[in-house]
Amino acid sequence: MVEVFSFNNWNLSLDIGWFIFIAFILSWLISFKVGASKSSKIALTVFTISHGLSNATGSVDFDGVNYFVLEAYYLNWSLYDSATVLAIYFLHTGLKVRHSGAVKVAYALTIVNMFSYLAMHYLAFELHYTSHWFYPIYSAGINVTALLIAASLLLKFDSYRLRALCSLKS
Repeated sequence: MVEVFSFNNWNLSLDIGWFIFIAFILSWLISFKVGASKSSKIALTVFTISHGLSNATGSVDFDGVNYFVLEAYYLNWSLYDSATVLAIYFLHTGLKVRHSGAVKVAYALTIVNMFSYLAMHYLAFELHYTSHWFYPIYSAGINVTALLIAASLLLKFDSYRLRALCSLKS
């Protein structure tokens, strides 16, 4: 998921994507050991599956030609994230599980990533910018938010705890 234009190394991008996928797998496994909430387990399961599928199907090689599901791969990642949020929402609704605060934080971070993907698509594919000040911010941002999602679901971060951490009051 690292910006290809900045590093000009697609293999590095895939390696970091797999690292994030492994972080989600470990968070998912640990969530059963530490007794995470049912809401967090559902979200971690869906995020883990989503990241695995996006890494496996983000690009398709056939007869030596690299094909993307969509020609603009930032839109692919935005679609994966929107499908992930919808799947988590519908699973919670169908199973009648209340959304935990950590899941709400994960929703917010995923939406930040979705807007980053859309901004990158606009800059790279619509305006055809080969470099832009947003590229390094995007590169670091989407990977950090993905790791924060895995950590927040495992460590039960919610908006109340995050506000308490950010406030200057003791």
